[in-house]
Amino acid sequence: MGKHDSLRARVFPGPRQTCRGCGLLLVATLGIAACVREPILVGVPVGLTGLGARVGVMGRNGIELAAEEINASGGVRGRPLELVVADDGDSPETALEADRFLADSGVVCLVGHMSSKTGVLTAAFATERELPLLSPTVSAPEHSGKDDYFFRIVASSDLQGRDLAAYALSRGARKAALAWELTNASYSIPMKERFAETFLAGGGEITGGIGFPTGADTDYASIARTLLEGGPDAILVSASSWDVANVCQNFALLGARPLVLLPLWGRTDDLITLGGASVEGVVAISGIDPDDPSENNLAFRSAYLARYGEEADFGADYGYEAMRIMAQALERARSLAGPDIKQALLSLEEPFRLQGELRLDAFGDCDRPYGLSVIRDGAFETLR
Repeated sequence: MGKHDSLRARVFPGPRQTCRGCGLLLVATLGIAACVREPILVGVPVGLTGLGARVGVMGRNGIELAAEEINASGGVRGRPLELVVADDGDSPETALEADRFLADSGVVCLVGHMSSKTGVLTAAFATERELPLLSPTVSAPEHSGKDDYFFRIVASSDLQGRDLAAYALSRGARKAALAWELTNASYSIPMKERFAETFLAGGGEITGGIGFPTGADTDYASIARTLLEGGPDAILVSASSWDVANVCQNFALLGARPLVLLPLWGRTDDLITLGGASVEGVVAISGIDPDDPSENNLAFRSAYLARYGEEADFGADYGYEAMRIMAQALERARSLAGPDIKQALLSLEEPFRLQGELRLDAFGDCDRPYGLSVIRDGAFETLR
């Protein structure tokens, strides 16, 4: 068998690419081994197309790598994992279609959804179907404190706004402008509101703001000019890497170099590819520290680099953790019924993590801390 024959996976196109609903158009099978026990089907809904696809692809890769390693070690309950991957279209409606399709395909749980907008409808659907959903990165605060079937391993997004505002104040910033992306409003608006609250409480002033939707025809030049009115010394851009890169390029064209702050959502390597020199000095929220010396973290990064030929980013980090944690719950659960898997997730005393501490509370949320990084010489550097 080949290097990755321990993983069985089926890949289905996203809802927008299917005919007559979610009919099967493409099946890509990775290393189907002979004479194995019936696999456990795990649904993997992630955004694989569109401007925000980088986060989804990285998340898929991290989930896939974890499943390969689990299968190579004997699987779960003596059975191999089989991933059923669906493109969630990075929108609420297509994400719901993807989850319906996966549920009808017989998956016992879902590991995925990488942007908060994809959790708007899917969290309620998962609860209705009693289908445990563990998201690597959906962080909208609207999901907090609910007894449902939605779980996540990243803290609420509004805390990112708090931490960025505190950093800006520590750098002496006293005027700040805000920009927020509207199609992912459940993420971007609470974040910018918490930023404003913290910044004002620290003696700062908000000079203005603008909301905008991501799109090929978005007028980023106008957005940049609006943000610079009032002379801010710090600007929060609560948006994706595509948006941040375009805004920063227009700042550069206008000869402006404000302190630009962005959320975890925008902290992907394509920000540097798209933004070039214009994103030098940008400060971003970080999740897992790639330089942490923890054994799990180092082993994962080495394996990821060998498997995919590039460094892992936050999407891959959290995707890998989420699949490992779900496998722990599947192993521990009394059965593979949804309520039993939910209870197993809630009862995990030591969920797998790459570094630091991680605990799921009674509602399937966590409060693990965020960090900060800055772009220097074309690379992210951890701020300590």
